[in-house]
Amino acid sequence: MSEDLITALVVRRGTLSWTTLQRKKNRLEVADQKSVTFAWPEGVTEFYAPEVVERIRPICAQIKGRVSLALPTEQVLMRVARFPSLDTGEIRDMAALQVDKFSPFPVDQMTVSQEILAQGEGVSRVVIGTVTTESVNRLGGALQAAGLSPREVDVEVLGWWRLLKQAGLVPEEGRHLVLILEEAGSELLVIQEGVPVLMRSLGLPSLGSPAEAAAELAEELNYTLTTLEAEW
Repeated sequence: MSEDLITALVVRRGTLSWTTLQRKKNRLEVADQKSVTFAWPEGVTEFYAPEVVERIRPICAQIKGRVSLALPTEQVLMRVARFPSLDTGEIRDMAALQVDKFSPFPVDQMTVSQEILAQGEGVSRVVIGTVTTESVNRLGGALQAAGLSPREVDVEVLGWWRLLKQAGLVPEEGRHLVLILEEAGSELLVIQEGVPVLMRSLGLPSLGSPAEAAAELAEELNYTLTTLEAEW
């Protein structure tokens, strides 16, 4: 029965959120959906600390089925690129070469993956995601100690992108900015002709009035668009 269950898990400081889907007659239905908060141990900064593991263990016991972990977008370096190929193997090799251009860490210390966003006329638009291998291993180790063994790792902003596409909320023409605001932070997608050219976290604005936070956000958006003009 558990093999028919697939759970997407989001881990944040003080919160575990998940949605469990169940396969029934060639379709998927939502079997469970929860967001559980827990008291963050005083003086602890890292999720993989033993004190955190002890507090999330009873929460993790509620999660069933095959688990896919969605990393917070701010933990992942992401870049959208165009590759002159439709071959999956070639795209993987090209993506690995691109990492050197935008990652501050040595390639041998990084975990790299990619997802094809669109293909046509011999060209693929691909989003590359990279995160330090140490970060993934530590988070995975903490979840295993709490009783979970995630089989896949995803990124939150890619989940948002799929939901927007499935809901028919992505315009197929022109350039559009999608700003996702949550208590834990904000994420930005810049979409051109129905396909992203940028996916990134904007983090949390600095403490201040709503007007100051809005001004900070506007400045970040202007900088981002100016940078994209040169590239796209």
